[in-house]
Amino acid sequence: MAVYECDWGRHRYPQAQQSIYYTHVIGAVADVYKMRLCPKHFRESVVFLEEHLTVIDEDSMSDSTCTECNADKCALLFAKVFPAKEEMRQFAGDLCAACLSRLGNDLRIFNGSQLSAR
Repeated sequence: MAVYECDWGRHRYPQAQQSIYYTHVIGAVADVYKMRLCPKHFRESVVFLEEHLTVIDEDSMSDSTCTECNADKCALLFAKVFPAKEEMRQFAGDLCAACLSRLGNDLRIFNGSQLSAR
């Protein structure tokens, strides 16, 4: 089995790769980051996403206010979660700038590999 480096804290782990792709959108600018995570940090990230974002399904709706603090929405955060040997799940959140920044820091999104440029 391959040995990967966890993007959460740069430690190595010899287990199946699990990834989360984050896209944050502010106005017309979208940035995408890929995070490869060890099982512990993957589970912690998914629990955090379940607590702060909404699962995307056919009934999900966009809001005009921040889902965290009810301020005016100015950004979106999407997460595509790829667990090992399971189906992909998608999450979304309508956020103000402050909450987007806080969630991005809490999830350590910017430790991942940037896949798109401004």
